[in-house]
Amino acid sequence: MSRPHIIILGGSGNTGRMIAELLLQQADVDLTLAGRRLAKVQAVADELRQKHENRQISAIQVDAGDLAGLEKAFARADFVVVSSSTIEHTRFVAEAALKAGIGYFDHQPTSRDKIATLKSLKTRIIEAGCCFITEGGVIPGLPAMLVRYLAPRFDRLESAQVAFVMQDDKAPSPETLIELKTQWKQYQPLVFKQGTWQLAEQMVEFDFTESFGTKPCMACYLDELESLPKEIASLREVGFYIGALASNWFMRWVARPITSLIPTRSLGFRRLSARLLSWGIRFNPPPYLMMIMVEGRGWCNGESVFMRLRLSHPSSYFVTAASSVACLLQYLSQDIPPGLWYQADAVDDERMLSDLQRLGVKVEIETVASH
Repeated sequence: MSRPHIIILGGSGNTGRMIAELLLQQADVDLTLAGRRLAKVQAVADELRQKHENRQISAIQVDAGDLAGLEKAFARADFVVVSSSTIEHTRFVAEAALKAGIGYFDHQPTSRDKIATLKSLKTRIIEAGCCFITEGGVIPGLPAMLVRYLAPRFDRLESAQVAFVMQDDKAPSPETLIELKTQWKQYQPLVFKQGTWQLAEQMVEFDFTESFGTKPCMACYLDELESLPKEIASLREVGFYIGALASNWFMRWVARPITSLIPTRSLGFRRLSARLLSWGIRFNPPPYLMMIMVEGRGWCNGESVFMRLRLSHPSSYFVTAASSVACLLQYLSQDIPPGLWYQADAVDDERMLSDLQRLGVKVEIETVASH
């Protein structure tokens, strides 16, 4: 039986190349790295080929805005991983994947337009027998899964709050920052309380240990959380919160004041703003760490219980790659059926957390019973 052949769009990016490396370590697959600049993906492919001589690892030039080019690239693949900043080309990528009859995974920022596009293709995805997984990676991707992991450890889980913070010295590309800023405007500060999703009234403080201390965090609604109150009938409160990112003297006093004055209607000005912010991230002081945690409150054996589960790693790119690969391993073992899925809904949470820990993500869990 031939190895599955996976093509990675954005294979030379910070996360794309980590996904490639982890896939080659963890699964018996062949890879094609694709990107707009052939020299960059070729260099990564050459480096990987030296480490994995028994695999077929190639590089091709592909623009996600070129439907014909995508169709040609996907013709020899079994699965496509979208690790590029190309949300605006979701329909082209999805249509090309459907024409080739292959699977699809993306770990791009959450996007109303992306989700709407994929949902409009849901019937065709099912009829074609394809498996499409969206909202992968960490944020989105892990919050709802972490709540599901925690729920069976309570007799009655009443509150589940997920919080995220990170500090990185490795800047994303300007293209990625433009995409992140665009999608950030779509977030709504919604939390589930009193039987309905409602606007959060204030920020909430979370203890991120000695690494970051206590930080105020703002609520951000994620689609993957929508079904949790129905699945876990005892839940009275659930929400996702995010702490301040990329905070340093340069960002506070130089980058952000300047970028606030730059017009954003022009793509050229948006790129200039993104380059300044990307450069400013390099001034971030240590500790360099990404942390996501869920705090659960409820009842066990008649006692009030507080439980906290933390995941952390020095590199946010690595955790995104590890989360993506952990999901893909479940797909490759045929544990995710055809259809359109959010990563958080597609994966087995016990295996997901076990694989993340095995790949190198630090997992800590603590329980406190109140008598």
